[in-house]
Amino acid sequence: LFELREKGSKSKKQRYCELVNIVVGEDHQGCGAGRKLFEALLKELEQVAPEKKNDLRLYVAEQNTDPLSWYLRLGFRPSGYQSEKLNLTEVKFMRLIRSEPQGQK
Repeated sequence: LFELREKGSKSKKQRYCELVNIVVGEDHQGCGAGRKLFEALLKELEQVAPEKKNDLRLYVAEQNTDPLSWYLRLGFRPSGYQSEKLNLTEVKFMRLIRSEPQGQK
């Protein structure tokens, strides 16, 4: 699931795709199902908003180490943190970005 987003002023508008989630059941983890879902997401994004394919962003809880390492293997890189209170507990989320230079695929 992804959302196409825009933020910033007119002169410094950021247009990007925020990856909301990719969920793979435990029985299917480790066999390439997540990568296939991610590749399908990229293919769909190429059709609906190709200009945003090169700027993917997401947040993942810092202590959620398995998905975090998976996103890093897919080419995402840390770019900051955000904290939220969930059920009265402070949770630190890492912001990850995956970008490709224009013209590169």
